[in-house]
Amino acid sequence: MKKQYDLIVIGAGASGLTAAATAGQSGRSVLLIEHNSQPARKVFVSGAGKCNFSNKFVSSNHYFSKNPHFCKSALAGFSYQDLIHHLDKACIPWQEREEGKLFAFSSGAIRSFLVERAKKANVDILLEIPFFTLEKKSEIFSLNCCAGNFFSKNVLIASGGISYPALGATDIGYRLAKQFGLDVIQPEPALVSLNWGGHIPVDFSGLSGVSVFVHIKTGKICKQGMLLFTPQGISGPVVLQLSLYWQAGQMIEIDFLPQTDLFSILKKHRQAKEKKRLQSILSDYLPLRLARCFVSVLDSKDKDIPLSAMSDKSFNQMDKMIKHFRFIPEKTGGWSKAEVTKGGVDVDCLSSSTMESRKVSGLYFSGEVLDITGELGGFNLHWAFASGFAVGKAVCNKYK
Repeated sequence: MKKQYDLIVIGAGASGLTAAATAGQSGRSVLLIEHNSQPARKVFVSGAGKCNFSNKFVSSNHYFSKNPHFCKSALAGFSYQDLIHHLDKACIPWQEREEGKLFAFSSGAIRSFLVERAKKANVDILLEIPFFTLEKKSEIFSLNCCAGNFFSKNVLIASGGISYPALGATDIGYRLAKQFGLDVIQPEPALVSLNWGGHIPVDFSGLSGVSVFVHIKTGKICKQGMLLFTPQGISGPVVLQLSLYWQAGQMIEIDFLPQTDLFSILKKHRQAKEKKRLQSILSDYLPLRLARCFVSVLDSKDKDIPLSAMSDKSFNQMDKMIKHFRFIPEKTGGWSKAEVTKGGVDVDCLSSSTMESRKVSGLYFSGEVLDITGELGGFNLHWAFASGFAVGKAVCNKYK
């Protein structure tokens, strides 16, 4: 094994492997180190074993960052078509699903593809490197670990975020960024469930596992999709999406019957002098257990009388509760439930085209360690590929 390399990559995830392979294919010598015993562990578990690797609608509009324009250059340099081209060459089957999501049939196949691509590019890979030090003297970085001392003019930190701690996620990327004088925006769990906080007007206990289509919003952000009740709060695709934009202390509003004029429906049934009760009507539109929860907040006299005898006041109460249910989450489901990390290395410290630090020549960052977080649907893995490709290409260009 060499001692001197053109590029040292810290982190063998999707971004680090892509950068290493891109540089190696152009003849650059690359060393990649990883503290886990296996590379790309997060890729392996993504998509419940299927791997949502990208999305047909990749654009900056699907990413959250302090600087929302930063990701545009890297995304323009590596499209979903570029990724599909590589997968087709490797004979890896894939399919398009709803909302442009691109899935492989096996997460293991994607991981093997990334690793084999790096090996074919003659990348040296060191696994199970738990500790190391990184210093820069003059123009050379020195990495000291249990496998020896290694040197390079270029180092990429692609160590990921701190979501999925069970897979070995650490904050090493943020610590290295701070060591070299870069700013780090406070990391937070994202694409994560939300927990009820304090008093909520409806007792939803016992609804765990019940799902319903909703519109949900916080601030000016509104999303629509399936909400899933959990023992602690709410989850499901639409909640995970909204969690990316939610800030602690911010109100959330849920419309459990979007595109339905509930008040008018109730008045229509009353005018027909039907003997049906409110729960029976609501259960035509909502899961029965959820309908019962909403009815339970009414005064006892209104729970048991026919709809024809109910007042506008009760109708308004139901309409407000179901169409404008508001609460402030106590907290998120935390790091163990989060799919990704929001926040990270401040991208204003980097070049948007190369991912190189503006303060430290030869120091690069890519992937989830950066303050670039994608929505649910393959956007985060695509960012890992695109930013890794940008670094690999930038390093190659230095030696032309």
